[in-house]
Order: sequence, then structure tokens, then C-alpha cells
Amino acid sequence: MQQWCYKTFILLMLTLVACTNPTQQSNFQRNRNQKNSDDPYSQFTKSINLLEQQSENFEVNAQVRGNTQKSQSENQVKLPLVKPLEVEGDIVVAGASAIESLNKLIYERFIQQGYAGVIDLNSIGSTAAIKLFCEQQNYDLVTITRALREDEIAACRAKGYQPIGFQIGKDALMMVVSRQDNFVKQVSRAKLAAMLTREKWSNVNPNWAEKPIERILSTPSVALDIVLDTAFAGNSQLTVNPLNTKYYKDYESIIQSMSNTRYKVGMLSYSAYQPVSRSLRAIAIDGVAASPKAIANGTYPLSQTLFIYTDANRIKQKPQVSAFINFYLTYVNEEIKQTGLLPIAQQELNQSKIKWLKVMGLKTQ
Repeated sequence: MQQWCYKTFILLMLTLVACTNPTQQSNFQRNRNQKNSDDPYSQFTKSINLLEQQSENFEVNAQVRGNTQKSQSENQVKLPLVKPLEVEGDIVVAGASAIESLNKLIYERFIQQGYAGVIDLNSIGSTAAIKLFCEQQNYDLVTITRALREDEIAACRAKGYQPIGFQIGKDALMMVVSRQDNFVKQVSRAKLAAMLTREKWSNVNPNWAEKPIERILSTPSVALDIVLDTAFAGNSQLTVNPLNTKYYKDYESIIQSMSNTRYKVGMLSYSAYQPVSRSLRAIAIDGVAASPKAIANGTYPLSQTLFIYTDANRIKQKPQVSAFINFYLTYVNEEIKQTGLLPIAQQELNQSKIKWLKVMGLKTQ
């Protein structure tokens, strides 16, 4: 009897094992897998594998970036190394207020690297600086917002000067309105001229506001000349209507005058516009907005190229002038980023460097 019971028990257990639910087994396996996935060691090993893959990708990407930077570096014209600690003699510089901050940054870097002399920086405007530079020969260098005109070059040569200019940067002028004035976003050159002469916005475009236009402009200067030349195609017979126009010497005053006021149009430099772009809007000219790319390639109509000028003889006769221009061209594209001005293309900077090398009688690369 006992033997029968034992055999019956064994048979019953075998039957239960054979009938076990396979779904329960798979659930158990899933739970086990889930446990493994939550296990810190499992997570750690997965992270290690992921980091290794990222590391490989990073090395490849870094190599690509390195090759790109190397390629760009190979395209740069390199000037002889300047040692500011060994530079003796003072320098007198004058020019446009728009370039003053850049001049200061280059000067400060020159001092930090050992220059013990004095650079007298004067902000008197481009046209005045050119006149004093050529006619009175008061300055070693001038930093200006345009190239010299033919009559200015002739005036320099009449005094025995041979002016030579080096491109150092880009800037632009912006015609701006209140962001509340949504009706005006872009104008043609003809409509720009109308904005500068007509009484009401509706006189420029019948669909625009029936409100008087108040113009807030810079005092007669290179900046204003560029706006007028662009609007009127160099026709000096057309002038801004003085009845509805106010002139200010600096951009801060123009910004103040335009703040929280509608139906005005003002002019600002690219660098002056950036901090107030939330309240004022720049108007596109001929369908081109004043983007860094459009300013750099000159497609924006109110673009400006910035120059540093000296005399071809003075640069050879005064070592400190030669050294400072060399230093300026070497570091300008690094320092200009802090000013709101825009750097010139590497090809343009190379042209300035090659010009310096030729004036100094040195071989180009």
C-alpha cells in the first residue's frame, strides 16, 4: 500500500510539472531581464560602452574640425612677429567714434604684451581726421569708416603724403522704426528717399499711416552721407527736409529720442542697433536685411568698410607705426568681436597684410 501511494505521489508531481503555465515562465524571464536592466552594474557597463562609442566619434569629429582649422590657418597670411616690449616711441591716432572701442582694445593688448609708449587716441570723426592727417599731418594713423575719396588723396599727395589704407572691419547703417510701426518693414531706395523728404508716411506709401514722419538723423557726417548717397544716388540737389528733421551728434541721443515713440525713422550703426533691437526694428533696403553676411559681402546697401590709414613713408620711417599696424592686423579679427563691429573675410584681411608686407619691402608668402 505504501509503495502504491509513493508511486502515485511521484506521478502526480510529474503531471504538475508538465502542466506548468508557459506564460508564467516567460513573465519570470521578463522580470529577470527587467531586474538586470535596473541593476546598477548593468547600467554602468552600458554607460561605459556608450562613452566608448562617443569617444570614438568625438575623436573623428575633432580630427575633422582640426583639419578644417588647419586648412583655414594655412590660408592666413602671417606677418613677422611683433614684440611690443621692444617697440619704442609714441603714436598719435585719430578717427571715427565707431572705431574707438576697437582702437582701445588693440592698444590695451599692445600694452599687456609689453609696449611702454603712449598711443594718443582721438575721436574726431572720419572726415575731420582725414583733413588733419593730410593737410596738417597731425596724426600717424587715422581709423575711418570709408575709403579716401580721390580729392582727399590728391590733397594728401599735394602735401607730400602717400596715403595707404588697410581694411580692418565692417559696419553698417540701419534705418530704424518703432517695433509698433508694423506697416513699414522694407523700402526701396526710392521710398527711402521719400521717407527722408515727404511730410507723411502715407505720402511714401498710400497704405501706410496718415501720420507725419519725424526723422532722427546723425549730424552731417560720413554716416549721413552714405544714407543720402544711397537714397538719392549721389544727387546733391535733393536734401533732407529740415522742417521735420532733428540731428544728433551721437547714436545714444538718437536712441533716446526714438524710445517709446511711434511714427519716427532714425539711423543707427549696426553696433548701436544691437542692444535696442527689441524696441526698434531695422528696415530692409531693396529687400536686403542688414545681416552679418549681407554686410560682409556688401549686398546690404548701407554697408561700410572700416580702414586704418597711414603714410607710406611714415610707416617705414617710424618703427612704432609699422609695428602697431602689424599688431593691429594680426589681432583685429579676435578683438573686433567684442565691439559690435564685424570682422572682414580672411581673404580681405590677407590683402591688408600683403599690402603691409609690400610697403615694408618684405616678401609675401
